[in-house]
Amino acid sequence: MSFKYTNKANVSLPLAVWLMHDDYDYDDRPNVISATSLLKPIRALVLKYQYNDINKEVDITDLVSARMGSAIHAIAEEAWLERGNISKALKAMGTSNLDKIFIINPDKPVKDSEVAVYVEQRHETTVGDYIISGKYDLVLDGTLSDYKSTSVWTYIYDSNAMKYTQQGSIYKWLAPDRITDNKVSIQFIFTDWSAANAARDSKYPQSRVLTRDYPLWSTDQTENYIKDKLQDVTSLLDKPQDNYLNVHLRNYGNQQQNINTLKILMLNEQLRILIL
Repeated sequence: MSFKYTNKANVSLPLAVWLMHDDYDYDDRPNVISATSLLKPIRALVLKYQYNDINKEVDITDLVSARMGSAIHAIAEEAWLERGNISKALKAMGTSNLDKIFIINPDKPVKDSEVAVYVEQRHETTVGDYIISGKYDLVLDGTLSDYKSTSVWTYIYDSNAMKYTQQGSIYKWLAPDRITDNKVSIQFIFTDWSAANAARDSKYPQSRVLTRDYPLWSTDQTENYIKDKLQDVTSLLDKPQDNYLNVHLRNYGNQQQNINTLKILMLNEQLRILIL
């Protein structure tokens, strides 16, 4: 799908140039579906295939969130590639002289005394007629991390908990040799954090950046989720939009089951932490 960009808000040239910059590594192969796209509703995936040749109008002000997210991810990647940053971070955390144990993007297994760090690596796997592709943010010693620039309220209400588990599970399914832990660590960077609110309310995030862990699915559950989603997409490619509702209703029960499973996994994780 191509885009026609507009500037309805009449933003300045410096802002317009920044907003139009996009260094994402898009894949033009028609049968490629990204890990993040798999989280979208069936209707969105099908419409993308059915209307792939239509120009979509996008105002450049709608790109602000995406560009801010891209900037954060770019800095996060560059930070790990600069060993001096690792040294300063360890020193700030009260540890020093350990930066050399971190091996960045190794192409072979590391020693027992070393820690493998994989930054912004893309993996793909073929499933039937489709190619599932995903690029994770960071894998540190087998634990997946994902940077999220988001609202404080997303964190407070935990409204994206299922999406974090789904996305992390797909990444682990794509790279099981690198992602060995059964959780994903979401690195929250709040875009609307307030120091005044933090001082008034102890339940409000007390820092502008926080980390929260979410459990990952088993390999079988992840693979079933992917195959079911792809089967639904394939079955609707040549169908009118009225048929989407039946698929949505059929999947609603599966979604509720996944939510219940997530709640149980998170409760077990909380109990494990308390016991330890």
